[in-house]
Amino acid sequence: MNFFRKVRDYLFFHSAAAGLLDCISDEKYVAVEYRMFMGNSINLKKPVKFSEKLCWLKIHDHNPLYTTLADKCAVKQFLAERFGEEHIIHTLGIFERFDDIDISALPDQFVIKVNHDSGGIVICKDKSKFNAEAGKKKIEKRLNINYYRLHREWQYKDIQPRIIVEEYIQNEDGSELNDLKFYIFNGKVKFIEYDLNRRADSHEKYNINLYNTQWELLPFEDPAYPKLADANVARPALLDQMIAYSEQVVKAAGNPDFLRVDLYIHKSNVLFGEITFYDAAGYGKFNPPEYDIILGQELVIDTDR
Repeated sequence: MNFFRKVRDYLFFHSAAAGLLDCISDEKYVAVEYRMFMGNSINLKKPVKFSEKLCWLKIHDHNPLYTTLADKCAVKQFLAERFGEEHIIHTLGIFERFDDIDISALPDQFVIKVNHDSGGIVICKDKSKFNAEAGKKKIEKRLNINYYRLHREWQYKDIQPRIIVEEYIQNEDGSELNDLKFYIFNGKVKFIEYDLNRRADSHEKYNINLYNTQWELLPFEDPAYPKLADANVARPALLDQMIAYSEQVVKAAGNPDFLRVDLYIHKSNVLFGEITFYDAAGYGKFNPPEYDIILGQELVIDTDR
């Protein structure tokens, strides 16, 4: 059964990526995909679960501003104009093609990614060892992915794919920056994700701890990335500032019912990472599973709009 499920999923997503399923309405497509990921049917008429509500928003809440905010190039300018450049990681260049990048002109360390992507990133920590061909292969592959087609996340649909090269930021001891993800329900931070044992350039499994705004470990987790209850993670010194900044971002974004804002701490400063409108494309699971319902009750949406 596992084999046939993998074959089914492979055919489904490759057909979607090729545009062969574009004729299917968003509602029908999401219903099929929800069953594939979650193992049960979705209630889109009267959504109750957190996952169902995110899927409902994905189908119905189409504020044109969201396309700008999902664009990793455009969102930096948008937020810099409102909250200042000090929270924005420096952009070294924006390009249409990988071959347009003059690697020799870049600093010894840098990051390359595409502006409409989720997860694709090339990190160079030492230019003398940088494999440009491997980087080009990965980036050009990501340029050709349309995330609207994969999960019907409509905000990606009209983004013009571009390559963005950024300054590489790390901790003073050379370790990766820890990024905190702020889950914002109806304008207020509800909980915070802190990733442990994660490498930005790796897809290896890591751990996720979830905290409330008082930095108390919450009693649920992502089953794919189990929590480390004994990790003894200190409360970030800039937590209150990060909460305030992420809630300001939500206001600037037009007050969507749900938003996830990813931030970094670097040298006593808050840096913006990215905005996510539909966490896990609306298919995230919880352990215990009843938290999908509990969190759904805390997210208020108007399904009559």
